[in-house]
Parts: sequence; structure tokens; C-alpha cells
Amino acid sequence: MTKIYLVEDHHIVRYGIKNLLELNAEYQIVGEAESAEDLLADLNKTQVDIVITDISMEGMDGIELTKKIKKLSGGSIRVLVLSMHADQLYINNCFEAGANGYLLKDFKKNELYSAIDKIMKGEKFISRSVSQILADSYINKEFNGSARNNQKVDITKREKEIIELISQGLSNKEIAEKLFVSISTVDAHRYNILKKLDVKNTAEMITKAIKNKIIIPK
Repeated sequence: MTKIYLVEDHHIVRYGIKNLLELNAEYQIVGEAESAEDLLADLNKTQVDIVITDISMEGMDGIELTKKIKKLSGGSIRVLVLSMHADQLYINNCFEAGANGYLLKDFKKNELYSAIDKIMKGEKFISRSVSQILADSYINKEFNGSARNNQKVDITKREKEIIELISQGLSNKEIAEKLFVSISTVDAHRYNILKKLDVKNTAEMITKAIKNKIIIPK
């Protein structure tokens, strides 16, 4: 049973998300709050596996809340950020704060379930729509042509294949099944890719891979 705490300052939106979560017998809503401050006051009193939080709230926002949750829990509590912002800056800031997933609020029920399940398996969640946003952000951005932007990165054929699958929203398990390799092999490739590209998270990986023309947006 996955114990979920929901943070959303709009009552109607919170009510709708709660109803979707209650349709899944594997989820238990252990708390709900309309502000980050309310969640933090309740956090040490409740056993929580994952916090689902809005990014834009009065007072403390979802990005700062994510940082505090990670610090207070030692990283044990996962965080899924829900957002209306289809913007690369918000996406990168959330992952840098320690978020385990980023989901736009136009999600469908199954996408919400998929995000929670993948995050609880220890994977990062980035939806296909978010991957597309990162790709579009690159396409529309004017680069200054500096040597850093054009720097060649030594990526193998298999690593390129894995980056492309990650950009499509596939989990490590799904990639492993598709390529007929073990999950640990995919994990190793992902680690090497992050190191070669000198990035910290999946969002930055996809952005830099596109910037260096390692993968081409479809």
C-alpha cells in the first residue's frame, strides 16, 4: 500500500485528484493540505511514502517544499510535482530540488498512476509531454554558438539508443525489456550518460542530448 500525502491549495482540484487516487486500491491517502506549511507541520506525525504537490501555492512553493521534504526525510519520501507550467526552467528547478517526477496538470488517470508507481520503484518520472517541452525549448532557443554549446560528447551507439528511449518516457525496466538487457545494465548506462554529459538529472540529460545533436526531436 502506497501512502500518499496530497498538497494542493485549490480545493476543487485537490478533491478531483483525491477522487482519482481513491479509485486505486493500492493507494492510501494519509493526509491532505492546502499549503506547504500545513504539510510540514504534519509530516513528522504521519507515515508518508510520497508527497504529491502543486508547484504554485501561496507562501512556500512546491520547489522549496520539495527541498525541505528531502532534507527532513533524508530523501526517503518521494515527491511528485504537479504543474501548470510547461516550461523548461520550472522542470529543471524541480528536479534540481530533488523531485522524483514532474507531471503537467492535464494528465489522465493512468498517467498519474504510472508516475506514482515508477517513482515508488525508485525511478524518475518524466512524461512524454514534458520530454516534448524540453525538445521544443531547444528548438525555439537561440544559441550563441559558443564552443561549449558545440562541444563534442563521446556517446556510444547503445547510450544514444537509451537516451532516445528515456526521452520517450520509458522506465529503466521498460528499456531493459526492449533492449533485452538487465535493469542494472540500463542503470549503468544511465550513470555513464549523466557523467559524460555532465548533467544531474533526466531533464538536463535530454536537453543537452538535443543541444549536442545526439538525438533529434521527433
